[in-house]
Amino acid sequence: MEGKTRTNNEQSDKQYRVLGLMSGSSLDGIDWCMASFNYKNGSWSFQMEGCGVQDYSPEMVGRLTNAHLLTVNEAMLLQADFGKLSTIAAEEAVGRCGRPELIAEHGHTLIHRPELGYTWQMSAAPMLATRMRLPVVSDFRRVDVALGGQGAPLVPYGDGLLFSQYTACLNLGGIANLSFERNGVRLGFDVCFANQVLNQLAQNLGLPIDAGGAIASMARHSADSTKSARVARVLSDWASIDFSRPIPPPSLSRESLQTNIMPLFESAQLSTEDALWAWCQHIAQCVENYLQIYQVRGKILITGGGAFNRFLVDCLTETASTHPEWEWEVGSNALITHKEALLFGFFGLLRYLGLPNVDASYTGSSSSHSAGCIYEPFPKSPTFDPNPPAH
Repeated sequence: MEGKTRTNNEQSDKQYRVLGLMSGSSLDGIDWCMASFNYKNGSWSFQMEGCGVQDYSPEMVGRLTNAHLLTVNEAMLLQADFGKLSTIAAEEAVGRCGRPELIAEHGHTLIHRPELGYTWQMSAAPMLATRMRLPVVSDFRRVDVALGGQGAPLVPYGDGLLFSQYTACLNLGGIANLSFERNGVRLGFDVCFANQVLNQLAQNLGLPIDAGGAIASMARHSADSTKSARVARVLSDWASIDFSRPIPPPSLSRESLQTNIMPLFESAQLSTEDALWAWCQHIAQCVENYLQIYQVRGKILITGGGAFNRFLVDCLTETASTHPEWEWEVGSNALITHKEALLFGFFGLLRYLGLPNVDASYTGSSSSHSAGCIYEPFPKSPTFDPNPPAH
């Protein structure tokens, strides 16, 4: 696939092979994506060579879920164990696809409080650099927070370079986020909580997820008029909460999920099944709200684990009857699952080349910049071409 963003160098023709690693708030595991990135005639393009996931054990899911409650020693032990899993994921990727020139890892966000001046992404970078004998780029958010930004969202910058054929990109991860073109400028922000809420609700029923949105779908289709009216009232209440966020809205954190969102379900007095239905509808309403506010028109790419939730996708695409200006497209299975790993691999490459990878217009920081810490193996890997394309 190809991005159309232009640069000042129209003659460069360089290709780089990068392994991206990503652990998101949905706690599905450590996603990996091996990809080659090509810069030619002022545009970046990519080819996904292989992808996979290192699953978390139930014990690891529990530790990550409660990581913000751990002591310092417990958190550091968790980071060491996380590093071992990241190394296993990297070894699997190399075994299947061959060695890259560079590894980029997002890590796993334990605490995100940019309003207080800090964020912590648990990192495996030193272990990866040592064991894989490759340079590793990690820690993409803290510089932005130090510059007064939210440290998020970062994905829209990559969307603009690699997915410019779409007017908008909607990622349905633990948090739903949206990026889009408007008047030749790409904007991006967190929309609302998505899989983090849906997965917690499913776990109340003893299930890891509501596979395909089957439970939510059954709840809606079996509802009588009384139940439908109750869900409609709840949706109206929730809309007044989410739609009152500033424009553009600030990034969302797990802390606000537990303090501001999950208590809503106690007051709503819905069954868990109806709550799953209602939250899918709420996600769709939030997305619709922002697309309308910004007058977005054109093709919208849907990725992230929530794209496998057929009921949630149906809630989104049902807007086609009233909004024919939106053309929805669900990404390939590889993009659905591994787009963020792909993009953080790309961000790591940009950082290693000394090129910008964070746009202040998305995050609210004082300036755009090239974020990420670089960990070199010793001796330094001789395989990487250090000459970047000129911007």
